[in-house]
Amino acid sequence: MKTALVSFLYPKARPYWPDAFQSITRQSDPDFDTIVVNDNFGTIEHAEKVRILDNVQALSPLALRQHVFNILLDEGYDLLISLDSDDTMSADRVEKTKKAHKDYPEVAFYYSDLHDMADPEKHFFEVPDSIHDIKDIFFSNCMGLSHMSLNLRFLRQTIGRFFFPENVIALDWYLAASFLLSGFSGQKTQGLTYYRLYDDNLAGKTSEATFEKALRILTVKISHYEAIESLIKDQKYKVACALELTRLKALLNGPESVLKASLCNRKPDATNHWWAGY
Repeated sequence: MKTALVSFLYPKARPYWPDAFQSITRQSDPDFDTIVVNDNFGTIEHAEKVRILDNVQALSPLALRQHVFNILLDEGYDLLISLDSDDTMSADRVEKTKKAHKDYPEVAFYYSDLHDMADPEKHFFEVPDSIHDIKDIFFSNCMGLSHMSLNLRFLRQTIGRFFFPENVIALDWYLAASFLLSGFSGQKTQGLTYYRLYDDNLAGKTSEATFEKALRILTVKISHYEAIESLIKDQKYKVACALELTRLKALLNGPESVLKASLCNRKPDATNHWWAGY
């Protein structure tokens, strides 16, 4: 099985990359290619142990991911295991993901449990054993790139190429949603990914948000629904998508006092899923 473990390096992740790299080198199954994407990161240590792809075209983060994922499709990889350069993973994640690929060859993506790096025994949130329906991630998201893996063998035969709309901000949410809306499914694997919470997370802990972060959340959600609305065939979800867009835009573009009142009155979200409750 031709397997790529991919991590995108950017300057703000520099303090954390050594931890991520160490977790990569400690995998119980070493039969994979480590592909490091240098997005203005600078000098990469241990370069002789990895394949480096430089962002020579100065692509945006979204376009760069599309470019790299398509390179791996073209090169015949069967499985893409993703790890954010500021996170870490258990020593068996590659082994267990490859086993899931063998056991579930007809799913589009896989995902491990996600734990809080600051409290490694604690789930950051619960994820389902498998996912088949957009309803599970329609209003919020529990699928992150750092704990996702893509079944490139299956996707090469089905979608052929990756194409990400330019307005997408939360790529992980878009990927999972677009797969589910295409009739594909996802499968949970064994192995763990440890999620680092710090100021530069795109999502972080969205169950707690300042006013400024709430504005960012609304922007992310609007961009998501605009990106998937053309993919939706079920009338129920077409209506739900239109209603969400109307509601979110009214909050974002309306009086600041209305949004602040909405934040004060929102009920705490028990799932801790990204973007939930807004």
